[in-house]
Amino acid sequence: MHTYLVIKLSNGVRDLATEDRPHDGLGRTSIGWEEGQTFQHIYDNGRGIWPINPEKFNACDYALFWAAGKVRLIVKLTGLTSGLRRTPDGPRGRAVEGDIVTDGPVYTRWFEADTPVFSTNQQLLHGYVTL
Repeated sequence: MHTYLVIKLSNGVRDLATEDRPHDGLGRTSIGWEEGQTFQHIYDNGRGIWPINPEKFNACDYALFWAAGKVRLIVKLTGLTSGLRRTPDGPRGRAVEGDIVTDGPVYTRWFEADTPVFSTNQQLLHGYVTL
């Protein structure tokens, strides 16, 4: 059994430069998911910036990044970067750090599987589940 951080990615890539912010605290130029992205691109676009609770995060082994109802990326968590901002005057947040998983039992179980239910709140963009 593992505890997972589950992160919802927006469908469709958004270019941050078109939103009057050339990058965010992670140096990203885009966020979101679309078919055909590499695992690295999904990781770079989706790993932050989130209001992640460090205590809950520390209980997690993996992050499941999902979009369009399916798990699109699995990351073995190694750390959490804090103090980041999406915009210069925006609230502070955190970004996950980890290694992209491309094989093994967790990958076999979750890659392209239906997103696990982690909350009944449809607006929640991240949460935690133990399975």
